[in-house]
Formats: sequence, structure tokens, C-alpha cells
Amino acid sequence: MNTAIAILAGLLAAVPLLAAPAATSFVFTNGLQLAVLTPANLPSSRADKIAAELTSLVDANFRDGGYPGQITVVPAGGQPQRDQPELEIDLIDWQTSASGTIDCTFSATLKNVNGEQHLGLYTGISLLMLEMPVSPDRTPFSAMRNSLDRAEAFEDAARAAVGNLFSDLSEKNLLPTHRP
Repeated sequence: MNTAIAILAGLLAAVPLLAAPAATSFVFTNGLQLAVLTPANLPSSRADKIAAELTSLVDANFRDGGYPGQITVVPAGGQPQRDQPELEIDLIDWQTSASGTIDCTFSATLKNVNGEQHLGLYTGISLLMLEMPVSPDRTPFSAMRNSLDRAEAFEDAARAAVGNLFSDLSEKNLLPTHRP
């Protein structure tokens, strides 16, 4: 009986160690630094284009959502300034799935001088609707339209994932917003 009580007491004493760490103040007051990490297997020119596109979508989504601060980009391999929080987006996947949808998935982490807070995974999905050839005399405009539709579907998937991130930051009161 004493052994069972000792084990139970030991488990109860360990519970605080298993709890999530206390949240550090990550509220972005004056500005936010943004770093977008891409998979290492991408050619650098493609990685730069993808990072620029995601950066643009984050900036537009945060502005549309009412974020009043300045967003500064931390270039690939660059060092963030220690006086401002950094939002690090680590792209995991942004491609066409086997089911024909476009999926964009990334993890996000907030960092500042006090530490870092892992926010989790964010995903956006978009349907890809391509015009199927109905005859051999299909025009070149059909192929061009398919390319534009495909680019738009990729953007929609990323915009949805970034929107989920923005909502999460807002709900956790980590992002000050001023709605007009």
C-alpha cells in the first residue's frame, strides 16, 4: 500500500513538469520580423520565389486583418534584430496532392529575447479545376488558362493557411489589430 501511495505521489509531483511552459509575452508592439524557411531540397532560385510569395501573402493578410505594425523581412540566412519579435514560417509542403487539391502546410514559431513559442502547423487547401481537352483542336488559350488557374489555386491554398495563422495569433491576443 505504501508503495502505491509513493508512486502516486511521485506521479503527482511530476505533473507540473509535464505541463506546457508559461507563455512568454510575444505581443508585437512596434513591428514584426518575418522569416520564411523553405525545404532544403529546393533550388535556391525557386526557394527565393516561394519565400517572396509567402512573405507577400503574410503581409497582405495581416494588413487586411488590421495589423498596424511594420513587417520586416529577414532574408534567407540573415540574422533578425533582437529588439523585435520574429515570426518564423517553415514551409513543409506546397504542392498538388494525389487527390488533385493544392495543399500548403507550414509550421510557425514566434521568437523574441525571452524565448520562443511554437504555434503549430497551419494548412490551407484549394481545389484545382482544370479545363480538360475535349477535342484535338484545343486552343493555346486553354493551356494558358489552365496555368493561370493553377497559379491561383496555389495562391488560394497559401492564403488560407496564412489566414489560419492570423486567426490563431489574433485569438491568442498575440497580434494587436486596429480594425477600421
